[in-house]
Amino acid sequence: MVKLLEDPDKYQVTLYQSPDEVVGKIISGEVDVAAVPSNLAQYWSR
Repeated sequence: MVKLLEDPDKYQVTLYQSPDEVVGKIISGEVDVAAVPSNLAQYWSR
């Protein structure tokens, strides 16, 4: 993941503060790859 952050011309990397911000993007297909915590299911059930 560090290599992704070091090469901004090749990849667009966005960091979010909370998994809540990423869930909608994952479901809608707006993101190609997501690194999320293993306990993400607790956020989906809110």
